[in-house]
Amino acid sequence: MVLFSGRVGAKLCVKRGREIILRFLLLSQERKGGYSLLHIAVKQADTELLTHLLQVPSISVNLTTYNRQTALDLADMLRRRDMIRQLTVAGGLHTSDYVPDSGSESDDVS
Repeated sequence: MVLFSGRVGAKLCVKRGREIILRFLLLSQERKGGYSLLHIAVKQADTELLTHLLQVPSISVNLTTYNRQTALDLADMLRRRDMIRQLTVAGGLHTSDYVPDSGSESDDVS
């Protein structure tokens, strides 16, 4: 099986109830462009994966890409209204809501 940035592996973990493996994927994924699994779920319009990821207690909903974009920013840009709602309920923020004008070196705002 070919893994696409952890997305297929994450879906299998979700479907089989393998939260420990999913946590490992969340921690060890290669973040091309700084994309987290949340970003990938939004980009691929994978509502099922997003829903399950947001249920993982250790998920960092406000991770940013190298371009300082949160998953909520991406969902807004792609006009994924159902995902915008889910991310907002889960505590997702737009980058402009928390990044000071001078910028920050941190990838995680939570």
